[in-house]
Amino acid sequence: MFPTQDEWDQSYADGRRFSPLGDRERSLLAAHVPPPVGGRALDIGCGVGELAVHLSTMGYAVDAVDWSATALAEATAQHGTAVRWLRLDIESDEGTPLDADGYDLITLRFVVPLLHSRDRTLRALGRRLRPGGAVVVITPRAADIPAERRRVALDEGELAQLQTEWASPALHDADGLAFVILRGPCRTRTGTTAPQRRPEAAGAQGTPSGSGSVGPTAPGSPRQHHFSLLAPYYRQVESGRKTVEVRVATPGKAAVEAGDAIVFHDRDSGRALDIVVKRATPYTSFEELLDAEEPACIDPDASREELLSKLRSIYPPDKEALGPWPSSSTTARRSPAAPCR
Repeated sequence: MFPTQDEWDQSYADGRRFSPLGDRERSLLAAHVPPPVGGRALDIGCGVGELAVHLSTMGYAVDAVDWSATALAEATAQHGTAVRWLRLDIESDEGTPLDADGYDLITLRFVVPLLHSRDRTLRALGRRLRPGGAVVVITPRAADIPAERRRVALDEGELAQLQTEWASPALHDADGLAFVILRGPCRTRTGTTAPQRRPEAAGAQGTPSGSGSVGPTAPGSPRQHHFSLLAPYYRQVESGRKTVEVRVATPGKAAVEAGDAIVFHDRDSGRALDIVVKRATPYTSFEELLDAEEPACIDPDASREELLSKLRSIYPPDKEALGPWPSSSTTARRSPAAPCR
């Protein structure tokens, strides 16, 4: 499961930090994304501000975004107004505080593996780039991370997937970290510009297609959405015991429609399976969802009360207010392929 906002705050309060910005990362930034005149940068998941402040010293005017109030308080205390600090959930909150004129550089350091919807979020950020701008993703590689920390890294298939929707991607090594530069129009896998869709709560019913990897979507094939699951829930879906997956209607999740494909990735093993969405149904609360859907289809090993508690531990009230939606399986199957590139 993804960390909650409270868990992020507690993590920073306990003194936990990501690895410091390395010399190789600094040199790659200087070589490949030097600031233009009047350059603006957006640092997503800025934490206590090390990368954001470095971008400022390079010459960028910087907006730095994080979900954790604790991290932003420390960043402000250490660095003052060198950067504009913004508390924002980049996946679900309104982007009104962000610069309306866009950015020349958007950085996500140790962030992308923890996004609920990587493709959708990167597309949205791509639309904020100025002409010639770049998105830079810095992340550990899964092969170099212990299994218990797999969720903070990307494997080679996931790194390849990040690059396919961009006109001019480049992958570099930064002392063991993957340093990915994404330039050019952000496009869907059918080659058309990704549309912006109105967020709404939805319920999706689908079909497991087996494990293995999932290939690129060909013209005429269903649109693909990529979600991650912890191993126990992945196994429940794979076995057919879990036939409903609950998320809240962030822009990426609300874009799922009947006929789309959802690719579930096991965060521990890197395996993937896909389902075809059969229906989309809005709900206004978890209680309403659990009254309408069979709780045992969401988590066959939990009671209704346990399930409600789990859902609310993951999604605080402001996220529940977005509207929850689920997904379920039939006997039809799709053929497996390679993690979407």
